[in-house]
Amino acid sequence: MKFQKGIAHLVVIVVILALLGIVAGVVYFGKQLSQKFETGGIPSGVSPELLKKFSSGRFSGPGGCSGPDCEKVCSKDPQLCQEWCENNKETCNLIMGGGGFGASEVTEPPNTKITFAKTVNFNAEQFTEEDILKAKRLGTNMVTLWPVRMIKNDEIIFFPEAGRLSKMINFAHKNGLQVELRSSFGGEQITNYENFRTNAVSHVAEFAEFAKKNKVYRIVPFGEIDNNLMNHCSNLTALSKELLHVMRKHYSGQIGTGVAAPWRDCGFNFEGYDYLTVSVYPQTQTGMDVWLTNEPEINLNSVTDWARTVADRSNIKILHIGETGIQNIGEKDPSGFFQTVAVSKEKEAEFYQKVFLLISAKVNGVSAFYNSKTGFLGINGDPAEKVVKEWYSKL
Repeated sequence: MKFQKGIAHLVVIVVILALLGIVAGVVYFGKQLSQKFETGGIPSGVSPELLKKFSSGRFSGPGGCSGPDCEKVCSKDPQLCQEWCENNKETCNLIMGGGGFGASEVTEPPNTKITFAKTVNFNAEQFTEEDILKAKRLGTNMVTLWPVRMIKNDEIIFFPEAGRLSKMINFAHKNGLQVELRSSFGGEQITNYENFRTNAVSHVAEFAEFAKKNKVYRIVPFGEIDNNLMNHCSNLTALSKELLHVMRKHYSGQIGTGVAAPWRDCGFNFEGYDYLTVSVYPQTQTGMDVWLTNEPEINLNSVTDWARTVADRSNIKILHIGETGIQNIGEKDPSGFFQTVAVSKEKEAEFYQKVFLLISAKVNGVSAFYNSKTGFLGINGDPAEKVVKEWYSKL
């Protein structure tokens, strides 16, 4: 009798543990799912049936794993997980952004040193291998990849979709292109500086370690750090120094930081960084026809010249246009900041001509938006693509 009770108790324990495993899987993958919803990163074509599996608990990963145990399984047997992803493409795409579980083999980067960076920006969840090949045909010597990122509750929410990113980095390397890894954060303004600082230290360590592992040529963990810390400018110099110190422990490649807004300059200094980037966008509410006729010389030159003064006082020699583009879709820029009305594809091409004519000689690199998450920027398939190609052949 006691033996039978013992068996019964054992069965109950096993059942409870099994249920806990299912719950852990639901929580873990449900968290991945909700995070992707928050950042707009859910791939298209995901079936309602698959979403129901997450809510009902009817889900298991490679080898029947659930929750964080899947990471352990895949670290031990990447081939198992790769095969699982191939046979469960929809689920793998939902969870991993198409990248699969586990680390892929790292492809050696090209043995080239870049003196003038000719690159295009890709949002990590939006581009394909064919896009990288198109970028190469434009005459680029590097591609700039943007992981999914945002700031929420004074914390950096960073979803590198590591498998997918690693795969794309490898593909770029195989095709003779160096890679820059860049983050430029959207989301909320920082309210609690100390909370943000602690989180930023952890973020850049992860960012730099990923870059080291994948043999990335250079990194910019904060593409517009003056915008991110607009309410805490007095802390910017000290924080930048601290973050650089953390990254140097993990990564020996080139490390840059980025600025965007001359009116937010409080004398910050980035000494020790290898290069500085500046975002160059048209800033007008008068309409782009007026801006293109009367304002580029003032606007584009003034922002670039200001960035050079920041670089000079920071003892940085390399200045790179980290972002540039112009709205070419829809009636309004979603942020309401850059311009009020989208321009034609022909005006977009004219804008890029102005950028290269006015400021390419003042900098050590240019990065044009190839695509963007919101879709209101990007030269892909536009006449501006031809302009960029022509200039990259000259520079």
